[in-house]
Amino acid sequence: VETEGSTAKFDLSLSMSETGQGLAATLTYNTDLFVEGTAKRLLGHLGVLLEEVTARPDARVGDVALLRGAEARKVLVEWNQTAAEFPRTATLHGLFEAQVQRTPEAVALVSEEGSLSYRQVNEAAEALAAKLRAWGVGPEVKVGLALERSAALVIAQVATLKAGGAWVPLDVEYPAERLAFMVQDSGAALVLAHSARAQELPVTSARVVLIEDALRAMETPAQTIRQTFTGADGLAYVIYTSGSTGKPKGVGVGHRAVVNHLHWRQQRFPM
Repeated sequence: VETEGSTAKFDLSLSMSETGQGLAATLTYNTDLFVEGTAKRLLGHLGVLLEEVTARPDARVGDVALLRGAEARKVLVEWNQTAAEFPRTATLHGLFEAQVQRTPEAVALVSEEGSLSYRQVNEAAEALAAKLRAWGVGPEVKVGLALERSAALVIAQVATLKAGGAWVPLDVEYPAERLAFMVQDSGAALVLAHSARAQELPVTSARVVLIEDALRAMETPAQTIRQTFTGADGLAYVIYTSGSTGKPKGVGVGHRAVVNHLHWRQQRFPM
């Protein structure tokens, strides 16, 4: 193994030559990018590969090993022992409601308009959820959220889940053609938008509702929606890929998947 500094011609280069004892290999690497241990592991993998292909010349490339012994056990077994318990029946809005019960007056949300407690966010979300239900939102019904980062966005997300629906984030800065495709492709029945940007939205089959009008019920607490409309198997939101290699694709994410991720993150990086 040869080391080079930032003046190396290539970041990583391998040269091989025949000798009386067999092949001799020299690996040259840029020390700004690689450490010696990494370079030696790469050569070790190459050695295993060469032994495998000479012993089994007819083997498929995908069946040829690069790892052996302790390293193979670590990568293939130890690093994959990731099974962990998490609340499998929990929903996102259910976890939020549990926090409301624990700390109702604690600050939950801070925005340019001020701060809201968990109780206030929950009451606003309950009021909006009741309206969403009246407008036909229920299990598997998608609600487009063409909202900028604000308290209204968070409330709309929680309210959509409380109503049993799933939200579809719509960035109002996207081209009209992309927004129209996302709304139509997701099958969103309703789009919530700020009044200042609503005129910029393309015309689709979805009903557009101004969030300012929808949230007027924040002034009077709504009755709690006690019925559970969506379980952990239900859809929480649909997010779209960039579409850089073709048409954007919507990916549906269920409550259980997000709860699993959040539970892992809280265990790993407690907040």
